[in-house]
Formats: sequence, structure tokens, C-alpha cells
Amino acid sequence: MFWRSWLPLGWLVAVPLAAACSIELTPAAVIGDTSVNGSVKLAQPAPATGLTFTLVSSTPSAQVSAHVTVPPGESKVLFTISTKPVAASTNAVITVAGPCVATAGVTVYPASLSELSLSETTSRANAGLRGAVTLTGPAPSTGAVVQLQSSDFLVTVPQFVTIPAGEVTASFPLITGVPHSRNSVAVTATYGASVQTALLNVLPGI
Repeated sequence: MFWRSWLPLGWLVAVPLAAACSIELTPAAVIGDTSVNGSVKLAQPAPATGLTFTLVSSTPSAQVSAHVTVPPGESKVLFTISTKPVAASTNAVITVAGPCVATAGVTVYPASLSELSLSETTSRANAGLRGAVTLTGPAPSTGAVVQLQSSDFLVTVPQFVTIPAGEVTASFPLITGVPHSRNSVAVTATYGASVQTALLNVLPGI
């Protein structure tokens, strides 16, 4: 649909009516490194020339293409948002600008600790044991520093282990002492608000 406007010199021009539009993002919250589906919807079909919109994200943690075009006669165009691993929750505002302007938001969450595993659950002293921590998604560009703790001096673990950027897991050594009787020791891993625990039974003798 067009409306007409007379310029001062008397030229008659046809200007496309600015279509009402909206932007939808699905899902509205993701863990970093997960794609988000987006769509620009028009209140009426695009004209014969189509309608081109500019896409802008408020943060590098959620990246969009520079432009999208609604084809002639269509009322919707799809696009994808690529999210990056983050160290803290990040709110991204996606803006579509062109014949109309609309915004929508998506929250990018950091990965959480999904698992703490031990190479053995029962062991004697001086065994060459290892543990591993795993995230729900890739570590951010700074890496993910996971704090480690043992409930008993019989099992010694490093103070922390770092999962490298872009990776989801890292391993660490455990050193076991010599108990006088069977002991159950809890090894705890903490990353942000997420905590995982694994039990190691240490038997007397070597």
C-alpha cells in the first residue's frame, strides 16, 4: 500500500507505507554456544520490491547477520542468532530497523557444572586416581575455574582445575593417604552456583 506526497517542486512520489512489524526470538534464554531462532513479522505482505531490515545486537555474546529481507508478497523472514559462551548471565537486545523498528531480548547463561566423576569409587592408598569435571556447555573465553575440595585429609585434590576456553571437561589428580579403617571421603566441585559431589571409599592398606 502506498501514500502520496507532493514535494515543493510539484513532483509526485509514491512512498511505501511503513509496515507495522514485530520480532520474535525462540527460545528466550539459552546456554552460551546455543543458537536462537528469530523472525521478523510484518502486519501486511511486503511490496513487490521486498523489505530489507537491519539487525543489531547489543552484545557480542549474541551475533546476528547485518541484514534480512522479507521477500515480495511475504510477511515473515527468519534469521539465526549465534550465541557465545559467557562467564556470567548476559542480556542481549536484538533490534530490527527499517520501515519499522522492533526489539526483543534473549538471555545468554553461562554453562553450569553437570558432573564430577572419579576414575574409581573404591581405592587403597597411593593409587593413581583421577577425577574429571564436566560443564553443560563450552567454557567461556577466559576458561572455567572449578574449585575443588575434599572432606578428609586422606584424599588430597588441587585447589582448583581450569576447563580451557571452548572445552567442556578437564581432569585432575587425586592423592590418597593410608587410613586405619575404611573411610568414605566426599570430593566436591563448585563452579558458580552449581555444585557436584562424588564419594571415594578409601580402604586400609596399600
